[in-house]
Amino acid sequence: KKTTGDRLETVLTAATTRVPDERVIDGLINSMAFDPSVNVRLNALTGLYAHADQEVVRAGVLACLPREANPLVQVSMIDFLVAAKAREANPLLKKMAADDKVQLQRRIDNLKAAIAAQVVVAPPAPTVAPPPTATAAPTACLSGAAPNTERAAAR
Repeated sequence: KKTTGDRLETVLTAATTRVPDERVIDGLINSMAFDPSVNVRLNALTGLYAHADQEVVRAGVLACLPREANPLVQVSMIDFLVAAKAREANPLLKKMAADDKVQLQRRIDNLKAAIAAQVVVAPPAPTVAPPPTATAAPTACLSGAAPNTERAAAR
């Protein structure tokens, strides 16, 4: 079994072939469709740009798009189809856009329901006693005289 590096090297070599034959293009399409490595699939797709004018290449990318699970590869495939001006991709792209909107709305609704179902109990405010305030000392204490507590008690 070949390593990812070996498969990537094969794809890069095939992509840089000056005059690729049908076998090379089929190999690139096959790598883009079935290789487990995202890097290999992306490089295979990049190699197919030079052959975007061929119907078999556009059809291969279009056939792989709905099955592709990786969002980065999906976006790259869509970019390829747009750059190739593949009008045959319009129905699929419209369907995917509508499905994405439905999925996004479903996610938003689920999030709103989850938020509404949660009972958020705010933690109690910290009960920290305010710092003691300095009370004004009687001026008599500052001068060394005894406080006027006796006069207050006598009254």
